[in-house]
Formats: sequence, C-alpha cells, structure tokens
Amino acid sequence: GVEVNRMGVGECIGEMALLDDTPRSASCVAEEDTELLRISANDFETMVRTQPSVVFAMIRTLAERLRQQTAKTTYL
Repeated sequence: GVEVNRMGVGECIGEMALLDDTPRSASCVAEEDTELLRISANDFETMVRTQPSVVFAMIRTLAERLRQQTAKTTYL
C-alpha cells in the first residue's frame, strides 16, 4: 500500500463509496488502539437528509483536504 495521509485524534476518515455506490477505494491501518465509528450507507443517507450541518462539515473537510493536496502537488 501507499500512505496517502496520516490522521490524528478526533479526525474523520471518509470513504467516497458511501456517496456514489462504487467499490471501496481505500483502507486504513491503525498504529495503536483506535476506536472507530462505522456508519452504514443507509444511516449516512438519513444523517445527510436530516442534519444539514453534517453536509456542510463534510464539504469543509473535503475542501481543506483538496487544498492541502493541491498545495503538495503544486510545489513538487
């Protein structure tokens, strides 16, 4: 595997397959004991429909990650 990102305490790891019903595109490996919350596609859809603040938080997170990735590739 290739390390794409390193996450810290309280950070969110998302899988795009929840959004477009495609095969999973990434896997995670924890370096120490980790507590995870798994959200099913149905629960995710319900949450998005009933809690718009979740959608905005996800968009902000995705935008920030895109900016970071763009900055990394721009300076290579």
